[in-house]
Amino acid sequence: MERVLKAKLYQETAVYRNPLTAEIIETFPLPPPSTTLGLIHKLVNAQETIHALDVSIQGEHSAILRDYQHYKKFGTSHPYPIVVNVLQDLCLILHIKGRENFIYQLLEAFQNPPSYISLGRAEDLCLVKDVKIVTVEETKNITETQIPAYILQSEAESLELQGPLFRLPTYYHLEKVTVEKKDYLVRSFNWFDYRYIEEQELGGKNPTILVDEEGDVVWWCMPKALEKP
Repeated sequence: MERVLKAKLYQETAVYRNPLTAEIIETFPLPPPSTTLGLIHKLVNAQETIHALDVSIQGEHSAILRDYQHYKKFGTSHPYPIVVNVLQDLCLILHIKGRENFIYQLLEAFQNPPSYISLGRAEDLCLVKDVKIVTVEETKNITETQIPAYILQSEAESLELQGPLFRLPTYYHLEKVTVEKKDYLVRSFNWFDYRYIEEQELGGKNPTILVDEEGDVVWWCMPKALEKP
């Protein structure tokens, strides 16, 4: 049994941009781990990377809208209209695991944020509907998935779960890139494969699943290889 932070968030609109799209801006169905880690770091005003965090990302939306926006490509002089896919009425459940003293610090930050909380674009504001410390423990009583969630590909395979495959960014480090004899620092992300899983029965032989004290399943997203002391 362990204690983690659980936050329920609501967003009227949200765009979690897929960086591989350009002429039509597509959105991931949920915030990727990198975006969620960014929110955590911003809330506590972190000046350096906080390692050994883990996140569980779940949620659902009511619709996807098409928005038209002016867009200016790098190296071009004139903006032109593009289609942006926007999630509507998004309800998120985030579980966040880390050192106990940090989890309580993060709880205070959610309750008294330094500024308006947004997730995705700056204009995609979050309403914190509930935030608390909960206990998480293993159970064999779960027979199906509940709320749509990201699940690591390796775990999804072991549970015989099917869903769209996404390669998503997690932590990043800065790398120097030289363009036309000018040096720039750019973010180089670690990418991992995840399945976006909606409601379906679990496979495997009587699998052990993590669940919190309120009955919500927890799907930790961070590969063990990223953990640091």
